[in-house]
Formats: sequence, structure tokens, C-alpha cells
Amino acid sequence: YVSQVMYLIICSVVLTAFLIAVPIIRNFGMIVFKNDWGKVWTSLSTASTVNPSSYFVISHYSPMEAEVYTAVAFGLIVIFIGMIIMLCNTALRNKSIGIAIAAIFVILDWMADITDRAELLWVSPVSWINIARTAYARDVAIPSANYTITVLFSLNILLMIALFGASSRRDVMSISEEA
Repeated sequence: YVSQVMYLIICSVVLTAFLIAVPIIRNFGMIVFKNDWGKVWTSLSTASTVNPSSYFVISHYSPMEAEVYTAVAFGLIVIFIGMIIMLCNTALRNKSIGIAIAAIFVILDWMADITDRAELLWVSPVSWINIARTAYARDVAIPSANYTITVLFSLNILLMIALFGASSRRDVMSISEEA
């Protein structure tokens, strides 16, 4: 199970790096690397037709901060979903329950978006990939960026420990069944 967890982590890193690198490589000739949002994004964020959350991101984060946060959150969320599926498949010996629980987390994100209920953001880790749905300072109505990364990291560690416990229990049960 250690190798499967390592495989999951490596795949998460590779997928995240791929999704960051492909748009950069594809548009390399047109990209200007500056730590500034530029005139277009700044103008669009203040326009009434654009989602006002984009102004929140532009006014509080640099492009590099937003990119790093999104990459780290994405990688941790991929690991989280993978660990949920692995744990349920291992502990419950049922492949459909893991997928169902992972789907519930995705549906929570959708529900938080549709209902615009801030309290759902506290229990919806998939929603945390959107930096505009995190608090910048001490806004207690929604989770902060530091909270989301810390909780995702901690949840992943707890899920790994639970997976190792479930896998060792399953190995012991398999040995006792053979005897």
C-alpha cells in the first residue's frame, strides 16, 4: 500500500505540473512574465459584466501567489480524492462506495456554488481550489487560503494513516482466513 500511495502522490504531482506547463508551452511566444496582472485583467476585473470575485483575486494576490496556491490546492485535492477512493476500496472492499463518497465532495462544491451558502465551503474541500472562494484576511464567513492548504495536507496525512491501518487489518484478516 505504500507503493500505491507513492504512486498516487507522484501522479498528482505529474498531473499538476502537466496542467501548468501545457498552457505555458503552448503560448510561450505570447506570454510576458511579470509579477503584475496587466491592463487587460485589471480592466476586466472592474467591469460590471465580469464576475466580481476576479477583482478580489487581483486586488489581494499577485499572479505568482494565485498560481502557486492553485497548483498546491489542486495537487492536494487530487491526492485527497484518490486517498478517499483507496481507503473506501480497501476498508470496505467495495469499489462503488469510494467513488460515491468522492462524488459527494464534488457535489458539495456544486451545491456551494449554486446555493451561494458560505457555510458549505467549510466542508467542501473541492471548492478550495478556487482562490476567490477563500478569505484573504480574517473573514470568518469562509475558510482562508492558509486554512485550506493546512486542512487538505492534514486530511491527506490522516487518510494515509487510516489506509495503512485498514490495509494491515485486511492483511491480518486474509491470513486468518487462510488458516
